Amino acid sequence: MLPSPISKKREDLATSMDYKVAGPMPVDRFFGDLMPVERKRRKQYRKTLFHGIPINQSENSVYNPYIETVNNNNLMPDFTMVNTSYHYDLEEPGDKVKPDPSVYLKEGLDLSQRKTQFDRLELHSELKPYSSQDAFCDSPDNTPEQELRTWEFRHLSKEGRSTRGQLIHYGTQWLARQHRNHGFTIFSFGQYARFLRWDCAGTIVSQKFNYKEDSSSLVEFFWRFSRLGAAGRGHDPTARRASDEEATIAKRELREWAPTDLNRPIFAFTVEVDNGETREFLGWGSLSDRIDLTGRCTRAYPVYEIASQTKYFLKDAWRAQSLMREAEILKTLTAAGVEHVPIYICGDDIPGGVTKTDLYIKEEEYTAAYDDDNAIEKVDYSAHDGDAIDNDYDDSSNADDESMDPEDDPGADDDDGVLFESALRRDGSWKCGNKWTRITKRFHHRFVTDVIGKPFRWASNSKVLLQASADAFKAHEQAVKAGVLHRDISESNILITESGRGILNDWDMAIYLPTDNDKDTSPRRPRRHERTGTWEFMSTLLVNGHHMANTIQDDMESFVLVILYHALRYFPHNKKQSTEFIIDEVFNKHLVLPDGQHVGREARGSLFLNMYYIGQNFEMDCQPLNHWIKAAISAVKEWIEGEMEDVPTLPAFPDRLAAIKKIPPPPPDAFNAERYLLTHTFLDNVFTVCLGLPDWLPDEPLDMLKELEEERETKKRGYAPPDADNERASKRSKKSGLQNAGPSRNAKSSQSSLHDCSSGIPTHSSSRMSSGMATRSLSRLRRGA
Repeated sequence: MLPSPISKKREDLATSMDYKVAGPMPVDRFFGDLMPVERKRRKQYRKTLFHGIPINQSENSVYNPYIETVNNNNLMPDFTMVNTSYHYDLEEPGDKVKPDPSVYLKEGLDLSQRKTQFDRLELHSELKPYSSQDAFCDSPDNTPEQELRTWEFRHLSKEGRSTRGQLIHYGTQWLARQHRNHGFTIFSFGQYARFLRWDCAGTIVSQKFNYKEDSSSLVEFFWRFSRLGAAGRGHDPTARRASDEEATIAKRELREWAPTDLNRPIFAFTVEVDNGETREFLGWGSLSDRIDLTGRCTRAYPVYEIASQTKYFLKDAWRAQSLMREAEILKTLTAAGVEHVPIYICGDDIPGGVTKTDLYIKEEEYTAAYDDDNAIEKVDYSAHDGDAIDNDYDDSSNADDESMDPEDDPGADDDDGVLFESALRRDGSWKCGNKWTRITKRFHHRFVTDVIGKPFRWASNSKVLLQASADAFKAHEQAVKAGVLHRDISESNILITESGRGILNDWDMAIYLPTDNDKDTSPRRPRRHERTGTWEFMSTLLVNGHHMANTIQDDMESFVLVILYHALRYFPHNKKQSTEFIIDEVFNKHLVLPDGQHVGREARGSLFLNMYYIGQNFEMDCQPLNHWIKAAISAVKEWIEGEMEDVPTLPAFPDRLAAIKKIPPPPPDAFNAERYLLTHTFLDNVFTVCLGLPDWLPDEPLDMLKELEEERETKKRGYAPPDADNERASKRSKKSGLQNAGPSRNAKSSQSSLHDCSSGIPTHSSSRMSSGMATRSLSRLRRGA
């Protein structure tokens, strides 16, 4: 029996968070480090306050007694706990899930229409009736630290993994609906409970404790939580709900980008200007929403500034410490006069917006994730002083002021107020495991630019598609000359303006290229688990482990893959019936190594080297686009062959290009590069030549995948398509008792098309392979093995 879509998603979510969970943190440490409040005398409750909560029964039997205990004892005076386990969030655009008891602020709460409101959720709880449903596994008490390094904290049972996936699922849905820096979850299982804290770096999990036998830790949590301010509970203080008057203005000015859910709240975002002042922008419908629990968690909004009465584009993300600030990159590009890129308006890192999960990873554990000596950057914590906390927890102290005094800190730099990363690391000796390379310090980064573009897939015809790509390619070429490499060319990072021109967007993965004065002439290597790029469009050599650091040529191949993907999916060609197969094999499928790294199968290399999957007779209906694709594929083939072996094997390419197009050959110096992707010149000229051809079609885009799905659904319902006379004849023959003489004409055509696309495709009996095996496979493909 196949797993349900929700079960499969939770399995994937559990895998995605492997090695991003730190635990088990001592409960008192959790309170002191992560929930600091001013120490005041609180009301005392009996230790057995939660003793009456049933266990080892149905999950539903736990909810109401738990809720009544919290509410009736006024454990959180300004909040109320509600049983939401039977109710979906009616305004939830994502998965329809029903969280267990949810906590809301009493003020302004209206539950008459919606019991479950992810956009107002303050505290999430997940209650399980059996202790066997724990998602984690604590080590025995007094285990030596050396033995903790080999202890598996994840509960690897099917039930434990399922629960862990469920926790992550709820956390993902919750943080996607709010502007938060972090969030808390209470997780109980049988007579035990844990606390969890989520942020974009990972998750911290407390030790388990018996809350039925001694309820003091659970009561302490509620007491502290109710006294934390909005920022302490995780809310982003620089994003507030707009007033009624502001909302009216935003809906009028931003109606072009109105969300599907018109009741979606409108936010006012604060953005700092270089002189220290701030500006406010209103955002409603987004072009990109947060979909992951950890990572960049990017949001992108068309926004409106009331003060200037101008529309802008706002990007909000959590950048990895090892990456450059995108705002700084845009300033560099603007100063260099790079065309077809967004113009920087304002913004940078947000003061106080920094993750905490990473602080419990030792410096040697952290630096082990890098391949160069300069990966630990010197971070200016004077801009993030809200996140510095004393390493020694003293519950008797006033913990409201979390700032660290540089004079008392040996890691402080007296000259510029900059602290080394090691100065803020905290005691993480309690954590189990030894794989921490996936936990990355992240900073909240928000900035505004001048361009609100349309998605690349909205290209009105194939010429607009290629023109926008040519503009983005030109931006990439000029950026490289300015010393900047993009490293994430994908469909979502190319925008189309109202006039049909292209913008190369999203420079958050960009790096500065080495100069002649640099000792190391290679681009700085990224962290291994964050090999940069969008999987569907990463280069053949990169996904197969030929090298780890992105190169200029990797980006150029990504442009080819983006155009090929959209040509296959949205514009007519002679392989329509095989479109889904081609896209799945070439762009989507991959292998997962034991260390969690994704590597490519051989399909992408097979396409470029031997025209597998699309076939030698592949043709686009639009001939100029067809010429560009074939010329670009040949250029990529030449580059891959040259990288795998020193001697290129293609014949003289300029003559071949001219023959394909049946147009006069370009000037002799147009293709004078030693290798065709060594510089941008070759593809730049191919763009120019093809865009200048006269026979472009007025072809409006049509999603082939959706059309094929509709055709399948039509056949399932028993309706015959217009061109299926032979199928109707076959059915009549069966009814009259006649044998079907053979496959229909359409069936033969379909089989022939599929065979043409897939013949010669190498197969593997193993579901995993190493990067070296992948590289050797590419070499075999080039030799025609």
